[in-house]
Amino acid sequence: EIDEHTLVENDDDGYIYFMLSFRCIKLNKFIECLYYTEKAKEILIRENNFKRIVYLNFNIMYSLNALKKHDICFDMAEKQLLTIQSLSEMDYERRTTQSHLVVAALGLKKYQYIIDELNKEVYIPLTQAACYLVAKAQISMDDYIDYFTNKVSLDLMKKEEADFLSILNSFITTGDKKILNDLYKFDFNHEVINILKKL
Repeated sequence: EIDEHTLVENDDDGYIYFMLSFRCIKLNKFIECLYYTEKAKEILIRENNFKRIVYLNFNIMYSLNALKKHDICFDMAEKQLLTIQSLSEMDYERRTTQSHLVVAALGLKKYQYIIDELNKEVYIPLTQAACYLVAKAQISMDDYIDYFTNKVSLDLMKKEEADFLSILNSFITTGDKKILNDLYKFDFNHEVINILKKL
């Protein structure tokens, strides 16, 4: 629960504000999330708690994309990605930041940027895969069809991944936006769906 008593008692605890920001995301209260992340960030910077700031930035980027502030999220994610790449043993943090980056890029229609960013990856999680395939199709449908037919091996993937890509492919090739509702059952950033509904 979020109440004044909790905040007054813990006004110098960055972790409390971090958790409040995460709770706001679960409640789709993105503006409130940004408020709590700012409060948390002030404290975490004072404490030099860099790793928690990286995770706090995930909440900020998620909220920014949900609020359609893709340009701000894109800039923030790009900077965080550069910072993380200079450190070792932060692959999860790098991939999560990259996920927010490519969603923002999709919202900004930076299709070639998405392709260039993800071409170097060996494994691409569902959020990044969705952005990559949509970007390819937006640049050239012929290249997309050739890529999906010859490079995407659905029979070699886990069932969930294969089902996801099959549904996404149906949307890309038909343009039927009702198909997008079938993607909500998958574990990936659903802001991609909202962006695709406006294509």
